[in-house]
Amino acid sequence: MTRNNINKFKSYKGYGPFAFTPQEDKLRYNEGNLISTHDDPTFSLDRTGIPITPRHEPCGYWYKDPSSGIPATLYNVYAVGENGQFQLGDDGQVNRNEFTIAIDPVVQQAVSWGNFSWILDKNGFVWAWGVNADYQCTDDDVSEVHVPSKRTDRPAFTVIAACANGVMGVTSSGLCYYAGDNVSGTSGFGYTSANVRNTDGKVPITNIIGCGGGADDLAGVSFLIDINNKLYAAGNGNFWQLGLGDQVDRDVHTHVPVTQSPIKKIECGLYHTVLLYENGEMWVIGRNNRGQCGVGNFDAYITTWTQIPGSWLNMSCNNARHTVAVKNDGTLWATGYGGEGQLGQDSTDDINIFTQIGVATNWTEVATGHDFTVALNSAKEMWGTGANHKGNLGVGDWDDKLVLTKATVDGWDKVVAGKWFVLALREK
Repeated sequence: MTRNNINKFKSYKGYGPFAFTPQEDKLRYNEGNLISTHDDPTFSLDRTGIPITPRHEPCGYWYKDPSSGIPATLYNVYAVGENGQFQLGDDGQVNRNEFTIAIDPVVQQAVSWGNFSWILDKNGFVWAWGVNADYQCTDDDVSEVHVPSKRTDRPAFTVIAACANGVMGVTSSGLCYYAGDNVSGTSGFGYTSANVRNTDGKVPITNIIGCGGGADDLAGVSFLIDINNKLYAAGNGNFWQLGLGDQVDRDVHTHVPVTQSPIKKIECGLYHTVLLYENGEMWVIGRNNRGQCGVGNFDAYITTWTQIPGSWLNMSCNNARHTVAVKNDGTLWATGYGGEGQLGQDSTDDINIFTQIGVATNWTEVATGHDFTVALNSAKEMWGTGANHKGNLGVGDWDDKLVLTKATVDGWDKVVAGKWFVLALREK
């Protein structure tokens, strides 16, 4: 999940939190404290996104600060791991165990789940590839998409999130669109169906600034965050993972009763949800039969939101029955299913409480695949542990690892993972 805090910033020409550059195109531009896109009215950054004027000719182009929804940095994307369903986006089906080939175009954000990926180009437009059985990559048909293909049926987005076999995107005006699996009502459209396409509409909640999701192939979950930091959930609730106090599916986004503080990230693994606040608090709920919630027991479910002690910087449970998190002191911790060595403890035992991996204090980023973990440190090195039979750790071989092992290529700034593959982002 990524937040779009565009309403919280004033804009300045040539200084301040944004850098004003000469006009590159007419997709985003400003006049004083105004911002607009090619298909929206002009919005005031001082008035929480209230439309105030019709579209006008641009005088320049905003190109700064990812927390505002406008990219501060562009990245080249590299992929490694399983490729039997074109997960690596290279028009081939050969697995790779090293990061060697860049994917076009350059991006501001990437998300992956299962066997497909979405990326946002510099203008906020979606490119997608991989499995497309639920129209998550294209509305045309359900054929696999071999290379990143631009979705011309989508508006420009500031934030995207993968929700199992579905994907959400949020526009700068706070509208949210969804496409993909809808068996459990993950779209929030008010009904269930095998899937929905982009042309089926958008989520009926407005003023959205962030989104997140996850779960498995047949039981997607989606989360939305509005401008007042309210959290909403839709989709499969069988394992208490929606955080709504029951095991009931929701086909509309329903308010989740948690603290209305700024949310940094929310992910749903294989039926457990982890919520990270900007203030460093981390909370968990949902399935816990493998100890994946990290609360000190193997109870089948954690049925109420439970805080994990400590101050946390980052976390991931996407695709996984385990959870890995980085504390604000730069240490790395893991809990849950350890059968493939993904907890980095030189063991295949399950653990039911967050346990430190190694002694390093320079970890910054983390991503989980189905049974593996990858993490980045401040030296921009990638280290991985767990299942590696698809080459997904990028360490140059196909052997599973019980402890963190360094990838053969360095220089990474961001990382995301699918089921058995990894996308690594390097600043352009």
